[in-house]
Amino acid sequence: YLTRIPVLGAGISHITNFAAAPGAALLYRRTGRQLFLKDADASTDGLPIVFQMAVNGLSEEVLDYHYGKMSQAKGGLPAKRKKLIPFGKALAAFASRTLYSNVQGDHMVSWPNASIRKISEIPSHLMNATMHGIVGESDAAGDASSTLDKDALKRKKVRRKFTIDMSSQTRLQDVMIESLQKVSWKRVDVKLGIGATKLPHNYIQARPADKYSLSVAKHLMNILVA
Repeated sequence: YLTRIPVLGAGISHITNFAAAPGAALLYRRTGRQLFLKDADASTDGLPIVFQMAVNGLSEEVLDYHYGKMSQAKGGLPAKRKKLIPFGKALAAFASRTLYSNVQGDHMVSWPNASIRKISEIPSHLMNATMHGIVGESDAAGDASSTLDKDALKRKKVRRKFTIDMSSQTRLQDVMIESLQKVSWKRVDVKLGIGATKLPHNYIQARPADKYSLSVAKHLMNILVA
């Protein structure tokens, strides 16, 4: 909420964004670097592990492009393609996928990240919702398997148009979101009151448990037994 302070807010936002990645690396070591896509140098293929998980099995054109660029850098010699974890295929195999995300105040996972949306796709009007609990819900659209089939049919055409700057974290994030959006998601947006003992990241997990946080838990239970 400090970022909303007139004049000072923009500066605070810039400082926190700049400090987030090195701060996470300092606190969480390798995991912190991985979460902020800063581990490309540790990979023999120059691909951050979280990025690999988001695109492999869902967006093969991304990997084709990357290995093509590696071949060019080696003077045309074919780059040996590493066998990556087929996370995307495993994700698509689920009968349904549901995302629960805090509309505001989550100090661990931001609203766009938790709901796998770009900033421009966020239903920002939900921030002004006066009610607490579940304030927004969107049904999963499309069929995962049919989406992947269509993607496979268009892959050659997409590959010719595809470009990516591996040094741009914003571009990497966009590619990851676009890739993960190729499977269907049910999105549940949650707005909870904030207090000294009510941090949204914990509160959405019913810590503490009250009628608002338990409404989220009950919603999840209904989905699991459906």
